[in-house]
Amino acid sequence: MILLALFITAAARHHKSQTSSQKHGHSRVTPSPTLPFPYKSFRLPAYIRPNHYLIDLRPNYDQLTTAGNVSINVTSSKKSNFIILHKKHVNILDVKVSELNSKKDIKVIKTDEYHKYNFYYIKLEHYLQPNKGYLIHVRFTSQIKTKVLHGLYRSHYRAASGMTRYLYSTHLEATHAREIFPCFDEPAMKAIFTLTITSPPGYTAISNSEIHKKKVLQNNYTLNEFHPTPPMSTYLVALVVSDFKNLEGRTINNVRVRTWANPLMYKYTNYSLHVTMKVIPFYGKTFGVAYPLPKMDLVAIPEFAAGAMENWGLILYRETSMIYNKWVNTLRTKQWVTVVVAHELAHQWFGNLVTMKWWSDIWLNEGFAAFMEHVGTNHVAPEFQMMKQFLLRNFRRAQYADSLPTIHPLVSTATNSDQIESLFDSISYKKGSCLIRMVRDYLGIPNFNQGIRHYLSTYKYKNADHNNLWQALQWASHGKVNISSMMSTWALQPGYPVVTLGSHNNNGTATISQQRFLSVRKSKSGDYGSITASSLWHIPISFQTKNNRTGKFMLLKRADIFPWKNTDGWIKLNSNQIGYFTVNYNIQNWNSLTDQLKKDFLVFNDIDRYQLLGDTYMLARPGLLTIKVFLNMTTYLFKEKNYLPLYAGLYSLSVIKQAMSYNKIIHQKFEAYIYRLIRPQIQRLGWKHQASYLQSKLQHLILVYGVHYNDSTIKSYSLSAYHQWVYNNTRLPTKFRSLILSVAMKYGGQPAEKVMMDKYLHTSSSSMKRLYFAIMATSKDPTFLNKLLVMTLDPSKVRIEETVTYMSSVARNSVGSKLCWEFYKKHFQIIHKRYNSESFSLSHLMNSLTSRFNTEAQYKEVKDFYRVHNNVGVAKSTIPIILSKIRARIDWKILNEADVIQWANKHLT
Repeated sequence: MILLALFITAAARHHKSQTSSQKHGHSRVTPSPTLPFPYKSFRLPAYIRPNHYLIDLRPNYDQLTTAGNVSINVTSSKKSNFIILHKKHVNILDVKVSELNSKKDIKVIKTDEYHKYNFYYIKLEHYLQPNKGYLIHVRFTSQIKTKVLHGLYRSHYRAASGMTRYLYSTHLEATHAREIFPCFDEPAMKAIFTLTITSPPGYTAISNSEIHKKKVLQNNYTLNEFHPTPPMSTYLVALVVSDFKNLEGRTINNVRVRTWANPLMYKYTNYSLHVTMKVIPFYGKTFGVAYPLPKMDLVAIPEFAAGAMENWGLILYRETSMIYNKWVNTLRTKQWVTVVVAHELAHQWFGNLVTMKWWSDIWLNEGFAAFMEHVGTNHVAPEFQMMKQFLLRNFRRAQYADSLPTIHPLVSTATNSDQIESLFDSISYKKGSCLIRMVRDYLGIPNFNQGIRHYLSTYKYKNADHNNLWQALQWASHGKVNISSMMSTWALQPGYPVVTLGSHNNNGTATISQQRFLSVRKSKSGDYGSITASSLWHIPISFQTKNNRTGKFMLLKRADIFPWKNTDGWIKLNSNQIGYFTVNYNIQNWNSLTDQLKKDFLVFNDIDRYQLLGDTYMLARPGLLTIKVFLNMTTYLFKEKNYLPLYAGLYSLSVIKQAMSYNKIIHQKFEAYIYRLIRPQIQRLGWKHQASYLQSKLQHLILVYGVHYNDSTIKSYSLSAYHQWVYNNTRLPTKFRSLILSVAMKYGGQPAEKVMMDKYLHTSSSSMKRLYFAIMATSKDPTFLNKLLVMTLDPSKVRIEETVTYMSSVARNSVGSKLCWEFYKKHFQIIHKRYNSESFSLSHLMNSLTSRFNTEAQYKEVKDFYRVHNNVGVAKSTIPIILSKIRARIDWKILNEADVIQWANKHLT
């Protein structure tokens, strides 16, 4: 506390001084001559650590600039005559370094910059001494951005009067804090932050911590000084200056919760408020560490690049991720809001309280949050059955990405900002969450929770890596298992295994083996045998047999002996699809499992039925199993009534139908087959209220398929409801609104296009805008689709945050796919200039653009385009991934075409 008082006193003295001179140790910054930069690493020196920042920001909201001062209390653990900070697009006016205790200045004799790593080098006349405190004071200016959604940037909304109102907010993950103030911008450089910022009349400023004091200045601006934060990383610093309104509540632990939005929308944050007040104490109890701050603010930002950002004590969201109006929005929106709120709140522990040492372990943040969002949502809204939905939302999507030969491991190297941003992908989020789920089941929930509590209590306010997590879980297992050895096989190498169980041996056993699963088998140099041969996992396997024998087995070698007796009958591995792997069997066992489904499918629960359909389809992609096994298995679906297996079967059949579109006869056979499968479901479910949420999702799924296959009853009902809505101003049923509007677009021609466009342009709701655009994007009119694409780059009609989502919706359209690709190529420079530092946006768009490409000509076109246009910034790693996906579709056709045709001609009349 004495050291802190000295720091604040010294820093205050520097903040008051706006002049500098060399004799007092200040360096008036001038350009340095072009010489080799004197520091070689891409990481900051680890021996100089920040302890406390005092940051004073005085924005000029009209000129979009900020005048600032930052004083950083640092300690050096060894002698050094230089200091390195991060800065980007920040103009440093002067810099001063002094001893904290004596206040004696240390002369700055040179400054230099290295733009590649955003380094600012400060050369000192004398050495910093070990374990002594020093103060770095920097006076600077920075920019308030308007064309990108990071750093400190301006966004806007339209008020009830029709006037444009502005607000100012931050987004600093992963490396954007350096765009606002000079700092040690690495996650391990944790420090306390005391922030001060001025706000205009009628505006409120909020930050990570509570307001300490306010002062009205002569220009009627308010000077807002916030309490010090806990020790945290720079990327978690947050500020919002707005005229928003809020709702307020308190948790059972007396944490003040406020939910903010623009004055037209703030009352619809009441559900987010409810979720937050339930989840914070639940997580505190589950993790054994109470939420450490006295308050939590959630703000719905009109223009926000990510879905949300977990800044400690001040979480920022897209409007569509936080606002729920039960009279307008569907249960799907309610689920989404619950999930996103639960995800960001999980970060308050995993990421904020304990932070990864370096971005290579970003999965420790995102994988945990992507898993806990299901647990948290399940606590607040068990009707959503999130632990079942995990398989659709995370498991299969993770495996799809992880089956590519070009994918990175969970723990990956990152040596610059672009590489760091590229790690925010489905591997870090979805694969990470799958591995958390697997090890949780392996240890048992009580032991797992005990290990997590140990991890959080040991490393709170500090940093950790994956080894620290394994050690904590090892401790909780009481030495019974080697978690570190097991989990390193999953975290340190890319991909995942396919486990193959061979035929019975004569002694009541069978050979079980593993190899890396790859959805792409062909390459110019042959196959990927060398990759699969070098991979080995420690795989926990559960199983059940026809005769109700259950058990567990650990596969530690490439091949081993598995206990499987002839009297067991069929066997099924990986119960409830807990293990992150795919399973293959000998053809006799596959046939027995298929026969069981046809005879009595309820022997398997819905998760296991979903797994059987998913595994057979996945195995056929690279030719590890004939596609006929999957197709034979789908015939049991006429009796199925559950969401998960019907989703798996219908989705994969639709992909096969699309892949065979060049063969008109086979394509039509599959269209007829899929319609035969869904027709009884349409009759069973209809438009009736469903008792469970998953049955409601199934109903929507079936009706959507019915629209695609021109079901006459759906067409008749929908057009009638649509005409009543347009001409009589009746209300569309919220649950079926998107379905009804899609029918109208399909059959309504230009009049329907005009109605949807008018609705889009005049609604103030972000979620409704997204709905209307998605409906318009289903049009089969090329002229209209091109009009939509032009709109996506017009900020007056489409918010910057929504451009990628809207373009992607056009790209998914069979007519729009080629149009969107050509539009993207034509406007490549504009798009990539706007999104070159947002990995989520760019990667999502690049994947969507080519999601329907499946020919050699298309593969060559994409490859040639990116060979020339490879300046895609953070999304550079996406290029080999999308090429691998196109190659996988091409290979699928080569490997499966003959079997699909043969099966269709035999079974589909």
